[in-house]
Amino acid sequence: DFPSWQPYDLGSGGDYLNELAQILHWKNEPDLYSWVFQVWAQTLFFTELCPTRPIIVILGEKGSGKSMALRLLMKLLFGQFADVSGVPEKPDALSVAAHYYHLYVMDNMDSLEPWMRDKLARISTGATDEYRKLFTSKEMGIIRYRTWLAITARTPDTLRRDDLADRVIILP
Repeated sequence: DFPSWQPYDLGSGGDYLNELAQILHWKNEPDLYSWVFQVWAQTLFFTELCPTRPIIVILGEKGSGKSMALRLLMKLLFGQFADVSGVPEKPDALSVAAHYYHLYVMDNMDSLEPWMRDKLARISTGATDEYRKLFTSKEMGIIRYRTWLAITARTPDTLRRDDLADRVIILP
């Protein structure tokens, strides 16, 4: 789909998702959190069966492996040039990314703009949005959200809103 995506050379087989899940320094129940991370990563292949795609949020301190694990997952799926992204500053930037990327990783989302809560809830359900095409007066376009979202953060209260919390898997 995306021009920079390419197949990744896996070499001689291995349990790559398990190895990725072990990078993170899980608190309390490492086996459970590792299993949840692996199951979520495997569901990325079954978008059609998931009308609501859970947003995974990995919380942790600096240096706990949050970004690294998701960066390696991106590289495993989409090749050496895939990487995590920052948090978009405008709604249209998030809309475009959520339309084009299969997996969109927002790194360091420690604060949340008011518009972003509604947009994240809509993205996780595969909603569509209408927009006015630029440089026209009456032409409308439709953008369909198809992405899976992953978020890293250091503050646990970033995503507190009941309709959004129902769509989030939080891994400490």
